[in-house]
Amino acid sequence: MSINCYLYEGRFVDREFDDFALLINSLDLEILHHQPIDLIVKLLAKFGKELTKSLLHEEGIIYLAIWLRESNLTKYLSRNLNNKRALDTFISIEEGLYIRAQPRGVVCHWIAGNIPTLAIFSLIQSILCKNVNVLRVPKDCVSGVLEILKILKDISVGYEGKVMTGEEILKATSIVYFPSSDKDLNRKLSLEADCKVIWGGKEAVQSIVLLPQKEHCETVVFGPKYSFAVVDEESIDESLCNNLAMDIITFDQNACSSPHVIFCESNGAGKGDACKKLASYLADSFRELTKKYKKTEGNFANILNVRGIYWLDPNKDIICSNTLDWTILVNKEVKLEEPIGSRTIYIKEVGNLLETTELINNKIQTIGMAIKNSEKKQYFCERATFKGVSRCVDIGWMNNYDTPWDGIFFIHRLVRWTSMTKQ
Repeated sequence: MSINCYLYEGRFVDREFDDFALLINSLDLEILHHQPIDLIVKLLAKFGKELTKSLLHEEGIIYLAIWLRESNLTKYLSRNLNNKRALDTFISIEEGLYIRAQPRGVVCHWIAGNIPTLAIFSLIQSILCKNVNVLRVPKDCVSGVLEILKILKDISVGYEGKVMTGEEILKATSIVYFPSSDKDLNRKLSLEADCKVIWGGKEAVQSIVLLPQKEHCETVVFGPKYSFAVVDEESIDESLCNNLAMDIITFDQNACSSPHVIFCESNGAGKGDACKKLASYLADSFRELTKKYKKTEGNFANILNVRGIYWLDPNKDIICSNTLDWTILVNKEVKLEEPIGSRTIYIKEVGNLLETTELINNKIQTIGMAIKNSEKKQYFCERATFKGVSRCVDIGWMNNYDTPWDGIFFIHRLVRWTSMTKQ
């Protein structure tokens, strides 16, 4: 089989290649290395602003644009590297000792197929580290990724007498597709990588991790994750449920950070009043928000099946739209349900939110929280993160990309830390 290439030497193309050698050799290893990080950040921030002018209809674009704000990127670099100047030059850390963050080199990304903007998030972070990049993008996402990058191509910014264009980033980037089942092409791409970034499900991750690679190759894995939310009775109101509905609607629960279950703590455990109140407010939010955020596809057979089960069971409750736009399922089983997605959410009553920490392992990525008492909230986070969860965030922020992500500082893994002594 051949490699389909859609971005080559900074140009949008539709070409086939037999192997990766020509593609890798076409990537400009120097073009980003000589640009100051502040200029790269300014260019990416302008890119984010341009996205909101023409692509707001695309899933996840608003989150991407917010993340690309100059202030956010600067804060992101500071959190990851302490001093972003290390990306430009050697910086002193003690008398006679200097460190410098050099790019890894060729970063090869295997992108999961569920969220088109995921490829851009992965690429941007590697660009900030001045790497060159090959992204293996699922076929269904190719057109969306290219549509976004075409906006980047025409952007330029100036800073302190230097000018940078989006085309320079594209000259350091290649977008490709080949079938995930092609073991030979996966192996060849793996052997070209100085760093492998893998986003995907269990089987995809395992197959790519086991591929032969260079001895020095760094591997960063963002595997399958599960997320849920916790709410205490004092926090339930219309505003909370609007935020909760947006966490569910965004990406139609395809993101690892999307909630699938809400555990509701009731002051009168066993009566179900808090769950009913939460479900009622959430239903109102769904009714309003789905007028603006239309759903075009979904797991319709699974939705119909689970609705039928809940309609027939006197111990379960259901509130749902007349169409298949959204579904709220209420039961008392304290467990994590298999995701259905497509705006289908479970609500479960618990006597104490700490009960939910017994369900946590390292596969739990995000817990969205609405806990009024700050000490109680901090203790919950302490227990939850000890048990394995990566992120505890306020409801409404579950899908916001931040750092650390999945328990790692991503940018740290995309650079090589080098040192110099000088008297």
